[in-house]
Amino acid sequence: MDTDLIRQTAQQGDSLSQYILGNMYVKGVGVPKDFSKAMDWFREAAIQNHAGAQLKLGMFLLVKCMVAKEHDDFLEEAQKWLYRAEGQGMPEAVNLKPKYVLERGDWQDLMRMIEEYSRVSTLKDNDWVDFFKQMKK
Repeated sequence: MDTDLIRQTAQQGDSLSQYILGNMYVKGVGVPKDFSKAMDWFREAAIQNHAGAQLKLGMFLLVKCMVAKEHDDFLEEAQKWLYRAEGQGMPEAVNLKPKYVLERGDWQDLMRMIEEYSRVSTLKDNDWVDFFKQMKK
């Protein structure tokens, strides 16, 4: 995978390249593992209606809610992206985003949703550990 080419096309606004680059930052493939940068690239792709980016960004924001003090802002943005992913037919968003959980902010139900997402995602336990460490900074 040509990291420079992916970065160049991502910077030119290609949503698929932005999504791929976000995933590269999640896994640390060709770039340092950096979840903040990953979320930035997912956000760029999500704005352009990339459903996979909307789903990942929404779920990462939900997890970030649990480790950040200003959780209401993250919860609101997570809800926005998950609703958009659902609107594009992403089955994971439908299954992981019961409206009553997001609207109530029920932390136990949010944890259940995150556990479910971790089962269907490509992230491994050490990826989640790194995510929590970076989000606490």
